[in-house]
Amino acid sequence: IKTEANDQDSEVFLEQSPDETKIMTLDLKKLLWVVRLRVLIVKKQYQEALAYLTTIPVDTLKPAEKRVFDGDGAEIVFGTIQDLYMKEEYSKAVKIWEIYRQKYEAKVAKNPYMNFLVADSFLKLGLTKSFDRSLKDLELSEETIREYPEWVGRVKNQPLKEYLDELSLLKLVHLSQWKEAESKMALLPVSVRNSVTFSFYEGLIHYNQRKYAEASESFENVLSEINAKNNLSPRQMADLLMAYVDSLYQLKDTDRFRTIVRALSLDIEKSKSAQILNISERVNYLIVESLSGELKPNYGELEMLTRSFKNKFPKSPYISRIEYLLGISLIRSDKVKEGKNILQELTTEEKAPGYIREMARTELSALELKNKKI
Repeated sequence: IKTEANDQDSEVFLEQSPDETKIMTLDLKKLLWVVRLRVLIVKKQYQEALAYLTTIPVDTLKPAEKRVFDGDGAEIVFGTIQDLYMKEEYSKAVKIWEIYRQKYEAKVAKNPYMNFLVADSFLKLGLTKSFDRSLKDLELSEETIREYPEWVGRVKNQPLKEYLDELSLLKLVHLSQWKEAESKMALLPVSVRNSVTFSFYEGLIHYNQRKYAEASESFENVLSEINAKNNLSPRQMADLLMAYVDSLYQLKDTDRFRTIVRALSLDIEKSKSAQILNISERVNYLIVESLSGELKPNYGELEMLTRSFKNKFPKSPYISRIEYLLGISLIRSDKVKEGKNILQELTTEEKAPGYIREMARTELSALELKNKKI
């Protein structure tokens, strides 16, 4: 299942010469089809695998042989949908499902996780009727769960009942029905309370009810645990980090906030997930705000952080606020001329919010009065 460099030597023999083709038996051809198809699947070349599968004369095979290719086809469909879901390409995921579910998935034992991904994709697209239909289909599905083949790794692996409970909870979250979601969580069995999935939703519900201390505690439970059966998607992890950082900021414990968030910022910037990298901007902004909000800010550090933010996120919606804080930090650090120039430019910047421009004017006026007194 996990191919290595040495396997590439074996793959060469999947291509036969014209002479080999002439003497190849039907059984050997069938074996070659299966091996070549599965090599493409485990290498996650799902489009190529699907294209290759369509060239195999499956309808001419015996029923038992045909089931082998149906099972592999269902794995290709699952791998494609899982990849699209993780990339947040939900419309493409449900399109693949609608096209291929009868051709492959309907002919083999159920894959609850794929049904979960499809249902959640409908929900994220705002198609609640399609979501309800998918949820009903999953509820009525047979208990026989696909255990073979499983060429594609599952991000999440849990019993059917837990998928159903999570989907019901997801709909409440989607509709921002936080009280109802909290009641739903209270009814979940004790057996799921140690899962990272439970802690994630618990934290999300607390956060949206402005219970920031409880939210940060729940999110820390997720970050401190490893549970292979309850992995979060990149989108869930990004939502968790955003809510966790904001919860810490709202608690006004500046030292703890900066210590934790700076460590998180380093990990976030090392991530390969686009969803997680996207929250780096908000994290860095909150670090700047936490420093500027102190009674006696370290203006040298504030200058460094604001300059760094400008370089990393020049098109950020926070850029006007960052410019203002940079101007203030320069003035307070006796770099008055540079700081004054930044604030003057900010007062005429049309894209800057009105209150930011007004704050810049007020600071410049105070500076003029101070100079006159001197």
